[in-house]
Amino acid sequence: MIVVIDKKVVKHLVETGDGLLEIPVRVSYEYSLENQRFVDGTMKSDYLYNREAVKRHFPRLDDERLDRDISATVDQSLEEGLRYQGHIEGSVALYPHEAEPEIEANVQETPKIILPGES
Repeated sequence: MIVVIDKKVVKHLVETGDGLLEIPVRVSYEYSLENQRFVDGTMKSDYLYNREAVKRHFPRLDDERLDRDISATVDQSLEEGLRYQGHIEGSVALYPHEAEPEIEANVQETPKIILPGES
């Protein structure tokens, strides 16, 4: 398994009413590859942008929505980059909370049979 750590700048566009505002977002990310394929749920990313400058010029922008939209833009950019590099095909779970949970079977415990009328 190989761990890839990288950085890039992503541009997020916001419609302000007067035109489009381009917000540069600095992204640091890491993920794992196995046999040149992305390992589901191994993406870790962090992003940074100048929120104060954006709010100073556009005070009516909703903070939560802006963060949610920028997060979606970052995720889309990371997924497109992995596709372009040939590390993924089809749908993929980038982050651990999106990956399928592993089911742990307890083989030693025998199933209990509950008949009607018993508790």
